[in-house]
Amino acid sequence: NLARHVVASNAAGVEPSINLVGYGIGNGCTDEQVDGDAIPPFAAGKSLISLSSYERLQEACDGSYWNMTAGTECAARYAAMRQELEGLNIYNVLADCYHGPNPEEAAR
Repeated sequence: NLARHVVASNAAGVEPSINLVGYGIGNGCTDEQVDGDAIPPFAAGKSLISLSSYERLQEACDGSYWNMTAGTECAARYAAMRQELEGLNIYNVLADCYHGPNPEEAAR
């Protein structure tokens, strides 16, 4: 990737040296299991769901959420968590949310 190449080139003394301050990851994905299992601990870690809800979900699913069986307690608790998070932009949880009838007002 580009950032790794810049860092390696700087370390090797390649000129011109580039002052890399940071880098951003767009929609970083790993794999279906890692990504699928990440939402509940992320939501709990950001206090988007209660710790007790997370613990009940974790217990019902044995900590594995990505490949749950429909109709199980795990699936029901996962669906309840997703409903709690409905309307939330998980890519920017710190942004102001606006759910009114006129979305243009959100930009003001």
